[in-house]
Amino acid sequence: MAEPGNIFEDAVFDGPIGNMPSEGTNKRLLTIMAGDATKSMEGESISQLNYGMQELVPELQRFASDYMVDLDLGILSFTNSIRWEMEPMNVDQCIDVPPIHVRPGLTQYGVVYHELNKMLAKDHLLKHEGKQAAPVIIFMTDGAPTDDYRRDLEVLKKNTYFAQANRAAIILGEGANDPRAHAAVEEFVSSPDMILTVEKHSELVESIKLATLRTLKQLKECENDPKPDLIG
Repeated sequence: MAEPGNIFEDAVFDGPIGNMPSEGTNKRLLTIMAGDATKSMEGESISQLNYGMQELVPELQRFASDYMVDLDLGILSFTNSIRWEMEPMNVDQCIDVPPIHVRPGLTQYGVVYHELNKMLAKDHLLKHEGKQAAPVIIFMTDGAPTDDYRRDLEVLKKNTYFAQANRAAIILGEGANDPRAHAAVEEFVSSPDMILTVEKHSELVESIKLATLRTLKQLKECENDPKPDLIG
């Protein structure tokens, strides 16, 4: 696994995103943060995760302004069930990010994948007027899945919007050294170098910011190879 310094070096935004003009019509950019809320996250892990997402908001607001996109941020937590801590809303309206609280339940990736498939549906996305950029999804966990998640993941992979999404993951705590967690998460991310491992809680805040901004950077396409709009 690549070292964090190699993954996130030069994470600077220096041009338009794909076929997004740097000025003109805004596109909607949906960003979803999925955070593990199982009991193993209790204490410093969940505190740092919540603080990291709070610190991320100003960065996203600057990104949206610099690239003239309408960036919607949604936060969900998961155990063996999912909970929307914050339904997707324009990041400029985010003042206080609701914290994730740990709750009883097992680490089940499948419930996240099932929910993402519903969220990334054409009838849902088309409720928003205008064009859509490829979604950004950040998955954060401290352990390997306890469920048979592959059925839900295979369905999700057939979703066009998920297939074009920019997907990253953070594995923290004891999960950082768990090969089962790495193998499972690798099936989700856009590419293996989009996985960041964090063994120290003190590094998590910066890692959330880096992982998200690194993923947003993937939206910047080579100007000679533009991709079509997802919608519109």
